[in-house]
Amino acid sequence: LGLPVDLIEEFIEDFVTQAKDFKEGLYKALQTSDTDNLKVLSHKLKGVAANLRIEDALESLTIINSSKNNDTLKEELDNFYKIIFINIFF
Repeated sequence: LGLPVDLIEEFIEDFVTQAKDFKEGLYKALQTSDTDNLKVLSHKLKGVAANLRIEDALESLTIINSSKNNDTLKEELDNFYKIIFINIFF
């Protein structure tokens, strides 16, 4: 990214915080088939993942933004949160 490490760490922490804040809304949107809200929230996260070059999170969020299949959406949401809380956060 060409930025100081401490700034990158701060951006990643902000991304994780935003992902935590959006988690309930994303899963609720999935459960209620509110695809508009699901797309809006996941699109916001997708932009940050792209900027931070977190490729595996970006891939899941891209699928969430384009899929209409609830099983796929659930699978990719679960995958995204595994990426966030296992690979990034720890």
